[in-house]
Amino acid sequence: MARWLACAVVAAFIFGNGARAEDATGRERYWANAEVLGWKIGDAPQPTPLATAGSLAAPLPGALGQPGTSVQIGGTSVSLPIEAGGRFGLGTWVDRTAGLGIEIGAFVLTPSTTRQSVSTNGMPGSATYAVPLFDFSGFTSGGAPGPSIYVLPGPFPIAPGFTGAMQRTMSARMLGAELTGVYRLRDDQGIKVEALAGYRWLQLTEALDFDVQTAGVAGSSNAGQMFNSHDGFHTRNSFNGAQIGMRAEAEYRGFVLRTSLKGALGDMYRSLSVEGSSTTTAGTLFYPVSGGAGAILGGGIFAPPSNIGTYGSHQLAGAAELNVRTGYRLTDLLIPYIAYNALYVSSITRPGDAISPYINTTATALAAASRGSGFPSPLGGSLGPVVNAGSTGVWVQDISAGVALRF
Repeated sequence: MARWLACAVVAAFIFGNGARAEDATGRERYWANAEVLGWKIGDAPQPTPLATAGSLAAPLPGALGQPGTSVQIGGTSVSLPIEAGGRFGLGTWVDRTAGLGIEIGAFVLTPSTTRQSVSTNGMPGSATYAVPLFDFSGFTSGGAPGPSIYVLPGPFPIAPGFTGAMQRTMSARMLGAELTGVYRLRDDQGIKVEALAGYRWLQLTEALDFDVQTAGVAGSSNAGQMFNSHDGFHTRNSFNGAQIGMRAEAEYRGFVLRTSLKGALGDMYRSLSVEGSSTTTAGTLFYPVSGGAGAILGGGIFAPPSNIGTYGSHQLAGAAELNVRTGYRLTDLLIPYIAYNALYVSSITRPGDAISPYINTTATALAAASRGSGFPSPLGGSLGPVVNAGSTGVWVQDISAGVALRF
């Protein structure tokens, strides 16, 4: 795509340079802009609780609905921090007399990342944490489908137990490019109005990773026992579509106000990749393993074998963008400015929506390893969780400072 955009712009500049008879109009032939920006994406949904704090006095500490249980990670939307980025544009009049031009634009937004974690040293008096779930096999929830837990690092009532650390990492990054034809509707008395039509490409990539590490407290009866897991949910949303819009500019005594409104309609390809793995020497509370040597198992907690894989789909989607910028003409060539930009994109998949707490624990890789070690654990019920990519929209906003050149 980048090669075709570059070829189109080069061709426009070549043809534009050949139209010397139009120089008498006195208008600039080329325009360009470059800006640095601070951007923020709309909050990332993450409705599934990933980590809870529990009370050892409860029948099943850390399980949702138990006395003393509180959600520590997950269960709500997550705000990602403001990060830097850049936006660039370059254009030329192909036929200035007829008011026909062409321009290319692109933006690059650096990754926005946030992390949240909890930990316990496993000594008496320290916190007790759990990974909550809904076990629809009933094996870990008293025989009937219901709330349960996967791991429970923390102290024993009167003795050292297990150290534990749980961390969720979320990140987002966005890129975009457009090739636009420009048609001048008005250019007089300090006012310019232009119609826009062309092609737009957008790509949003996001990731949610959840890591759990537990180990028996050194010197205790649990020393040498460990369970580590990794769950990864990664999405890529790629939009290709046709775009139309309008742009207007007013100049008064050197002050320049410019605004544009664009809309695009096209295809959104949504890709979801789910990965999971775990390592253990002794298993967990409900699924012990004997003789373990730290072998890597093919599944995590929220990413067991039932939903690991890569999934993709196409869907009709739209994008809308508003840009407002104001600046001051220092010379005929140079206009520094500040700007606000808001972009909305529909029909995307976000990783937090793909996580499900409904798990058949008897069908996990850990349960299979436990059965292979000779421990009794049934295998029954439907597989789960299953992939549920979902569809939503997202706002991306930024404030920028830049310079515009006209020559």
